[in-house]
Amino acid sequence: MQPTGKLQVGKYNKYIYMTQKVRNILIFIGKHKYVLSLLVFIIIVGFLDANSFMQRIQLQQINDSLRLQIQHFEEICTRDSSRLKQLQSDPSAVVRVAREEYLMKAENEDVFIIIEEKQNNE
Repeated sequence: MQPTGKLQVGKYNKYIYMTQKVRNILIFIGKHKYVLSLLVFIIIVGFLDANSFMQRIQLQQINDSLRLQIQHFEEICTRDSSRLKQLQSDPSAVVRVAREEYLMKAENEDVFIIIEEKQNNE
């Protein structure tokens, strides 16, 4: 059996159509090679690279949160240092801290702890 001429023409037309499509794509790339190169560069640098802009933004956010934590802990350190200096220099401060925070008492006194219960308004 021999193939019909109509079928061969259809295959040939598809081949011509595909080659024209490829040729048009190559012409488009040739005309816009600088723009396409710039787009590829932006995609690589902006998203795919290890040092991409997205990675830099994430690292900047982490850096900012860590700086806030450093500031918070420096404030705690300053407050505790001043309290330590006060406790080292003033014996009455040691007694006050022992009574308030550690519920210590003198030998001749009794300590009563009053706990206020929260009332639920139901």
